[in-house]
Amino acid sequence: MALKKNCLFFEEWVLIDYLKINKKINLKSKSYELIVAILLKKLYEDRLKFGDCVIGFPLKDTNANDFPNHGLFNASELEKVISSRKVFDEDCDVDVVIAKRSENEINPLAVPYQLKRFGLGVEANGGTKEFIDFLKKYENYAKTQTKLMILIENGTREMDTKTILDWFNLKRYPFSEVDAVFMEKNIIKFIQFYPNPGVEEFNISDLELDIS
Repeated sequence: MALKKNCLFFEEWVLIDYLKINKKINLKSKSYELIVAILLKKLYEDRLKFGDCVIGFPLKDTNANDFPNHGLFNASELEKVISSRKVFDEDCDVDVVIAKRSENEINPLAVPYQLKRFGLGVEANGGTKEFIDFLKKYENYAKTQTKLMILIENGTREMDTKTILDWFNLKRYPFSEVDAVFMEKNIIKFIQFYPNPGVEEFNISDLELDIS
């Protein structure tokens, strides 16, 4: 799909270096969006054969003219941009964009994601019922082509995938796709719940990030 929202696009290594330098390679930190974005890029390149990709984050309209409207953002400015967070549009329904690149330019075809976290606070040890209750909070959203990616926090929980899939079978969910990502020992798992069930797994040792 073509993404109309202005975005800042980054190479994967720029984000990895930022995370390593700032010691923020932790899924419980506020940098989880960067980590999930890197994992999504790997998923699209290695498993979905999307081709060479870059990672984008939506800009506030008021900052759109402060940055180039094509190409990749200069890595030397990354620290300032991420530390302020003020240039990113956190009220947008898109948190992360995976975009295909061709001939060193950003292809207008891009995959937008909204990121949510499950397992915080009262949901810390939530299981199947709590996860479905979590999904219900978004079922009345307006129809969108954005995909929903849910980061499942570490915790003691039992999730019945079949029950969750059965719940989706009775719904026309507003997001075009609903996925979840979580860690299980040394494996990172992506689960697609809607519309087409599926699972992809990555060994942490295959990544350049020592995620904790």
